[in-house]
Amino acid sequence: MPVSARIKKPLLALGIAVWLGAAIWGTKWLTEYSFSPGASGQPAETWPENPGVSRADGIATLVLALHPECACSEATLSELGVILTETTPHLRAILIFTDADPARPASASALFKTAQTMPGVTLVRDRDGEILKKFHALTSGEARLYSPDGTLHFKGGITGSRGHPGENPGRAHIIAAIRYPAAAPSSFSTPVFGCALFAASP
Repeated sequence: MPVSARIKKPLLALGIAVWLGAAIWGTKWLTEYSFSPGASGQPAETWPENPGVSRADGIATLVLALHPECACSEATLSELGVILTETTPHLRAILIFTDADPARPASASALFKTAQTMPGVTLVRDRDGEILKKFHALTSGEARLYSPDGTLHFKGGITGSRGHPGENPGRAHIIAAIRYPAAAPSSFSTPVFGCALFAASP
């Protein structure tokens, strides 16, 4: 066998081993990232005082915090669509977008434009973050479900992982709480999968 051939075979085998190792590592990293929840806030047990948005009259209110540039939250809007289909007209959804960057307004984002096409939702741009802070929201995709009397019944996310729509405990609980309120648990929480709403302090 020529010397060049004897050299090429080990190099080829080494290249394949490196590629396989990188592929396995990349798949593991993506899987771990997909199921790594964001930070969850701890809201009060009742509707906050003077939050800057109004609770629905006579029906439940769902408050959803969103970062306009969070790709993970596309799945959250997909799940919200399912929730609204199953609960209208017994639920009002308020979508609060963080809007702190004048150079990149929330209204120009693809996520905001998608939300605008959804029937029966109220969109709010929170320029100073004070509204989101009243609801103690930290991560894009965090939801709060309040009963008609303002009692908090759910906090957390409505997707099962980052950027992946599909059946999940958050979505199921909200639908059940609206359709069968007497049978739903009085309090329920799930992890939230999304991007941080606010930049970390230096």
